[in-house]
Amino acid sequence: MPSSETQNHTRLKALALRWAQTHGFAICGLEVRVPKSGYRADVAASGRGATARTAVFECKQARADLLKDAHAEAATREVNRAAGVSLPSPDWTSAELPKS
Repeated sequence: MPSSETQNHTRLKALALRWAQTHGFAICGLEVRVPKSGYRADVAASGRGATARTAVFECKQARADLLKDAHAEAATREVNRAAGVSLPSPDWTSAELPKS
């Protein structure tokens, strides 16, 4: 566990990893660099075969951390678009998140 990582964050990553493995993602890793971006995902997972799916998890233990990252979403999407990376739009906005 990196020194700046809390036990809660480590637990969230373990839960994401367990979820991925339970749902058929055979190849999983922690702290994985996302290709064509400057991101490092907390957990990345992939299935096998022609119909394999990929899942990328970014764990947030506090609403403030999520909002800080979501604030820069538009700028990040523009950088990724310029680099040829396509990211799906979320089906939520930060305004819809519950207050902690």
